[in-house]
Amino acid sequence: MPKNTQGGNKHKKYSNKISGTTKKNKQAFDNLLSDLRTGESTAGVEVGRVMKPVGSGNFEVFYYSENRKHTVTARLRGTMKGKKHDVFVGPGAYVLLGISDELDTGATAHITAVITLKQAQQLRDEDPDMDPRLFDADPSIATTTPAAGGVEAGVIFEESSDSDDSDEIDVDNV
Repeated sequence: MPKNTQGGNKHKKYSNKISGTTKKNKQAFDNLLSDLRTGESTAGVEVGRVMKPVGSGNFEVFYYSENRKHTVTARLRGTMKGKKHDVFVGPGAYVLLGISDELDTGATAHITAVITLKQAQQLRDEDPDMDPRLFDADPSIATTTPAAGGVEAGVIFEESSDSDDSDEIDVDNV
């Protein structure tokens, strides 16, 4: 049987469409990149990462600003909600946040776009000032602070000064 192109209730399911939400996300990301390349102000726009969903279209998101980690409750825009599920926002997803000046008074930030992994890598390459902790593999470990002098932050293990072998238990004699 040939492909149904005349009409009916099932012929549109074969079309290859790009949704409006996907177009808006790509447009917002392209605008951010062009602003970074031309040196224009990106005040009020931050790149963040989703930690967990809170409910009712709200997500707990962290982002870095002025070398400090900020955690906010961000609301998903209404055009991204619904039954279409064009844009998936889950733990670990990169998002563009619209931060308002009234954030300290209890207002929430807004998720304006969802960034794919390829776009996040492109953004990391374009903006050398972006905090590298945002791009850690696990968002829960992105809590370390950078060390002074440009040395990478990390965990330092100290050697124990107890070298007394008499405290060890011999498992063969138990």
